[in-house]
Amino acid sequence: MVFNASVSYSTPPSVLAFSATIPSGWSHVSTGTGPSVVPAAGATGTLDWIYVSAPPSPFTFNFTVQYPANVSGAQPLTSTTITRDATGSPSVSNPGPGVTLTVPSNTAVWDGTTGNWTDAARWSGSTVPANGAATTYAARVTAGTVTSNAPVTVNDLQFIGGTINNLSTLTLAGSGSIWEAGIFTGVGQLVINSNAFLTAATANNHDFAQTAITNQGQFIWNGSGSLRSGNGGSFLNASGATFTDATSGAVQITNSTIGGNFTFTNAGTYLKTGSTQTTVSVPFVNQGSIIANAGTLQFANTFTQSQSTGNILLAPGATARFDQGLNLAAGNLTGSGTVVGNVTNAAFISPGSILGQLTIQGNLSLAAGSVLQFDIGGTTQGTTYDFLNVTGTAQLAGTLTINLVNGAQSTILPTNSFTLLNASSITGSFSNVTNGARIFATNGVSSFVVSYTPTSLVLSSFNPIPEPSTWALLATGLAAVAVSIRHRRRGTCSKR
Repeated sequence: MVFNASVSYSTPPSVLAFSATIPSGWSHVSTGTGPSVVPAAGATGTLDWIYVSAPPSPFTFNFTVQYPANVSGAQPLTSTTITRDATGSPSVSNPGPGVTLTVPSNTAVWDGTTGNWTDAARWSGSTVPANGAATTYAARVTAGTVTSNAPVTVNDLQFIGGTINNLSTLTLAGSGSIWEAGIFTGVGQLVINSNAFLTAATANNHDFAQTAITNQGQFIWNGSGSLRSGNGGSFLNASGATFTDATSGAVQITNSTIGGNFTFTNAGTYLKTGSTQTTVSVPFVNQGSIIANAGTLQFANTFTQSQSTGNILLAPGATARFDQGLNLAAGNLTGSGTVVGNVTNAAFISPGSILGQLTIQGNLSLAAGSVLQFDIGGTTQGTTYDFLNVTGTAQLAGTLTINLVNGAQSTILPTNSFTLLNASSITGSFSNVTNGARIFATNGVSSFVVSYTPTSLVLSSFNPIPEPSTWALLATGLAAVAVSIRHRRRGTCSKR
């Protein structure tokens, strides 16, 4: 690809040097006439050009670079200009002149008939869209059926209608792919590369029977059309990828019209921003983060979170509904929204992203290995200290953790009390604190008295420092540690 660099200055310099840093994976091919010193062929990184006798301003020179096949759109380059005037004084301009390479994608349009992807006669321009070393393509399909039997990569796919029968791997590498209508069929794989975007838009449903979609970049779901698959189809939102649910209607992730198996696995981030309801009626496996900023996310089928990387974060006003219950085998549940369904926790629950109120419309059962953490930063329930509201019953077990934030240890009074949890009835207790005993905060110094009532969990009698008897125990322990250290030092020899 050839592109131009434009340079201008008010006073003609005696010497001019210009440099541009090209992205990783790019290389210099050649430079047009003009500069006295040019980069070597194949040079990478920062390229330098020098004019021993600077031309009149303004002027333009061109150079050619080789770039990877998955690059498209505007690519700004970091550039610097150094000039030296007649007196020998240097002048540095950084950034230098605006240098922007726009890599075009050649668009090939399918003719609406039935045939193979490799049939050049069926594409406009008689060219098969497949990225090469120096040329990128966008494929546009509006009607007909195109069958892909071999791996192919295009920068962008404009899927407006028709059928893509994918029997191999179709990879999207650019940022402009859009799926307005049309059906993916076949047992192949659709891959969205790590720097690529695919937007599923409009009110049309988006069907991918049998096809496995792997999102490594950005999948943006707009409009009011559902995602539908089956017969072994799957959607993997890979680690590091983002699936943005910005839908504007009551939509579904479903196999209702296709039948057969369809699973959705989230190992990246499932981000719900739309204010309406999304119903997931197929098995959902969460190995990454579910962040619901608005609306309702309903899991009508099985929901599995069994890895420590799993996380559910609910913003205020957002709802996650689990029709078969939420069994947290690992990972976290946090936030200030609402969970609808019975919750069994063998992992970690903490209301608020830091401080807030989490509501569980159902029963809560804590397993022996679970942790329930409350952050306290003030005396206002659900605002400056965490509150968990359970509309059903609460079976307590596991570990209770109290974390002081925002300097609370210096503002809380011994007369303050904190109702951390309400439920219709409470049974059991935490393994690390009995009724009426003190629990230390995570700072290891401050403590509260814990009270279990039939319907609530309450902290009171705040003490910012340990009682004298506790100090004595701490001092005894520290003295024992010091003696142990001295004995170890006496018995230690060093190499010379």
